[in-house]
Amino acid sequence: MVDQYDILIVGANGDSILDPGAPGDPAEPLGPDGDGKAGEESGFIKKKCKLPATNGQPGNTGGLAPKAKKGGNGDNAYNIMLKCVEYQVSSLSILNQGGNGGNGGCGGIGGAGGNGGNAGKQPSACAKQSGDSMGGYGGGGGGGGDAGDGGDAGSAGFVTIHYDADHPAPKVSCKSLAGTPGNPGKPGDGGAGGQGGLNGDGKTQALNGPQGTGGNLGQFGKSGNVGRFSQVAAKNPQYQFVLTCVSP
Repeated sequence: MVDQYDILIVGANGDSILDPGAPGDPAEPLGPDGDGKAGEESGFIKKKCKLPATNGQPGNTGGLAPKAKKGGNGDNAYNIMLKCVEYQVSSLSILNQGGNGGNGGCGGIGGAGGNGGNAGKQPSACAKQSGDSMGGYGGGGGGGGDAGDGGDAGSAGFVTIHYDADHPAPKVSCKSLAGTPGNPGKPGDGGAGGQGGLNGDGKTQALNGPQGTGGNLGQFGKSGNVGRFSQVAAKNPQYQFVLTCVSP
């Protein structure tokens, strides 16, 4: 059952980050310059290797996804002053509470790694002499974005009741609470690795690039303060009842 209060002095909650984090940029393609050069052989009957083929270049690494946004901070309980010339309420309940921190955003996916370059075609004479030419390894995927931190919790205020000492002390209950810190988001996954380039035989392939590492965990928001409540009797006041809340 939800508690009911006569007066609410509650700070606003911080905004949670709902949009997914930005992804990392995909790797820059190698282009034609990433492919190896074809080899050359000479002779007709007994062929000799004149120039071995060159290997393909490894693919470029994908971009790192940026850190996700932090959740919004909860507001502190707000300032208030309530003055009553005459007070006739039998009892009064007050909730004095800071706002909750918003949840942090989730990290984006790392950028995809680039494909490795294809090896130049290796002539059979050169393959016997120095082995087959190799395609370039696929580029590694970019790292996932770090999780966004949770927003800080708001603090409760300092609530004071001043009442006329010539009258009985009012029955006032005040529950003072700090807000709840926001939760961090989830780290982003690493990007996919690029494909390995073709080897000189035109059939087999170099190794694909590794997947990027996941992002780092985020932090919970900071805790707020619980505030304070007090009642003070005043002699011959202008008002029978004065309620104040001072925001920390």
